[in-house]
Amino acid sequence: MVKHKGVVQQVEDARLLVKIMQTSACSSCTAKGHCAAAESKEHLIEVNDLFASRYQAGEEVWVIGSEAMGRQAVVYGFVLPFFIVVIALFVFTFLFSNELMAGVCALACAVPYYLVLYFNKDKMKRKFSFSVLPIE
Repeated sequence: MVKHKGVVQQVEDARLLVKIMQTSACSSCTAKGHCAAAESKEHLIEVNDLFASRYQAGEEVWVIGSEAMGRQAVVYGFVLPFFIVVIALFVFTFLFSNELMAGVCALACAVPYYLVLYFNKDKMKRKFSFSVLPIE
């Protein structure tokens, strides 16, 4: 399991919006104020919880997800489109004598893949679901 500390931003019926801070490995360094490499990003995570009403805005919680879910997200988001583009590049290089045209066509093959993901985002939300636990 992967845990991130977050703050509840909004509570609606059976849904929570939780803000988490994604930090780089060096963000805990004491010299981070003088270093351009340290970075952090805020993310809003939507959590479906039947008992969402027990949480309040501003409350700190643990957002929990499985490592397998993270690996699966990497496969859908990066690995599969990479293979699609590489295979398409070989096919279009064989079909066209112009390498620029082959490269552009190969990259264009990723667009339908990402459109399919986008139009199936509701299924993906159910597949990639997080849970919350109060911080005690």
